[in-house]
Amino acid sequence: MTAGRAASPSGPVGGSSPLGRAAATSAALGTAVVAIGAALVADAHPSHIAVLALAAAALAVLRFLFAGAHNGLFSVVSGAMVAQPALYASLELLPALGAAGPVSTVTGLHIAVTTTVVAAVTGAQSMCLAIASPTVSRLRRALASIPADAARGRTSGRHPLATRRLVGAMCVATSPGRSPPGSPVALPV
Repeated sequence: MTAGRAASPSGPVGGSSPLGRAAATSAALGTAVVAIGAALVADAHPSHIAVLALAAAALAVLRFLFAGAHNGLFSVVSGAMVAQPALYASLELLPALGAAGPVSTVTGLHIAVTTTVVAAVTGAQSMCLAIASPTVSRLRRALASIPADAARGRTSGRHPLATRRLVGAMCVATSPGRSPPGSPVALPV
């Protein structure tokens, strides 16, 4: 635990929970895909692509092993890994036009595209957690609301809204659609 930040029950911020590990893994895979894809678009040398793939694989393994810890460091390293290939890919895809035709200079558009790609890769784990956390909690609530019998495919034969209440010494069913409203049906206790 670091000074000034309390540890949550599931571990550090981002958590070493299954959701935190999934977010870290997806961010690492996203980094590898973007870095290698940008290098391929930029027509990088095959040895450069191979070294980039090895570095991305090492980063993915470390990010998975240390999920929940050092998230900021891994985000910065991911951004640095993607920056150079993204800039070269933006130069290939968006050539700068001069008076005599295409020139090989970096323009503000290239820097804006590169910055956007680096920002997306840097914040990938946080974006995954932001998207997945509400979805997972909604799914858990929905699954918890299913009765155990219905989850196993068995039903009791009663209407799902049927309830029983104790009135005096007998149990009275209040089932919609089985009797007129307000007329209780006596059932054996």
